[in-house]
Amino acid sequence: MIISFEGIDGSGKTTILKAINEKLLKLDLNPRIISGSISGYTGSSISKVDSLLKRVTHESDLVLDDKTEFCVYLARLREKRNTAQSYLEKNTKDIVLIDRYVDSPFVLAIYGRKIDKIFVESSLDWIIEGLWPDITFVCEVSSAQEGLERKKKSSEALSRKELEGAKLHDKLHYGFQSLPNCFRDRSFKKINTSGVSIDESVELAWTNVVGALKKRELF
Repeated sequence: MIISFEGIDGSGKTTILKAINEKLLKLDLNPRIISGSISGYTGSSISKVDSLLKRVTHESDLVLDDKTEFCVYLARLREKRNTAQSYLEKNTKDIVLIDRYVDSPFVLAIYGRKIDKIFVESSLDWIIEGLWPDITFVCEVSSAQEGLERKKKSSEALSRKELEGAKLHDKLHYGFQSLPNCFRDRSFKKINTSGVSIDESVELAWTNVVGALKKRELF
């Protein structure tokens, strides 16, 4: 089972992912984390290839045109996809938690960079080869500016996208909000992280996770 966490920077997706991972561990389930920024957690995985590619997407002084940038994100997506598949091939009852999966490059390419939608969709289909998430949490803040302000207060260095400012992030904010309408055959759950405690957001996500696990007889 694959659970992905999506949203603009500063939306709380990584925090919620970590909390869900802890809850699954307490139940003696077998969560696996795939992320370019989370390490030191049971079952977490950061491949060397993904780490190198993340440096490219975060290097502020690199000049990349839109298609080059998209290809780098495709390579990162392929690494995550292959890692998830390797887990599930070893144990079909594994629960794979992915911090940014197929939807982040989709939103950036189409809403942020205005790359041709047919090209983007066919490229993503080719890369993931049918390994779609079973459920996707879209973490939302009230505005793109709120997300940026949260990210600036964190200890992480700002990426190239973040340094582009509010105009790009307004587009991405809208793109993530639009995901359920773009993929009507997929399971999306929106998690509001504005004006509520992080515990409330986590509990809402957890309720949906438990429902999905019961449906698949994993809980």
